[in-house]
Amino acid sequence: RRLRINPLSHINQHILFRPLLSTDEKNLTTFLESLSQRTRHYCVYPSYDKKTAELFCNEEINRNNDKLRLIALINQSTIVALFNITLSIRNDEYERFRINHKIELNNNNTTRLSPCITDNFQNKYLGSYLMEKTIDIIRRMCKRYVILSGGVLVENTRAIRFFEKNKFKLFSTIFLSHDGYECKDGLIEIDL
Repeated sequence: RRLRINPLSHINQHILFRPLLSTDEKNLTTFLESLSQRTRHYCVYPSYDKKTAELFCNEEINRNNDKLRLIALINQSTIVALFNITLSIRNDEYERFRINHKIELNNNNTTRLSPCITDNFQNKYLGSYLMEKTIDIIRRMCKRYVILSGGVLVENTRAIRFFEKNKFKLFSTIFLSHDGYECKDGLIEIDL
């Protein structure tokens, strides 16, 4: 007989996972400023300061850009993760999946995902826990596919292991990102 142990018990704090609100600007600024250079290299935002926090917390902009931003908080105010969900796909992603992977994506059946976890909470099962919750939310939207927004950098072996562990298919075809990095596409098909 095996005992089930909560893999997040070592965090020893209540985790709240909810949409980002306009009132989260200060806490999001703290989160962005706390990201290491390594994490900033892999989680690319316009900046890592109040300016991006203002942009991300603007509910009207999020609605107009088909964005749902989810945050994980500890102690009800410390943001430890930001999961960006985009409900529309870019033309280059549509073409790349159609040509390279023979998969027809569209705005009705696909979302794009870009997760970021603060350095202190990476490799502690929090990402897998939040990914499971995120997939459940996307399933309720009746979306069939989740793709990694902009793919994953080939050099980011930790993220590749993370996505594979969380049932994403990472394709072997490599493409160059708009800023010249080698990337792989990732996709998970959701059982509706």
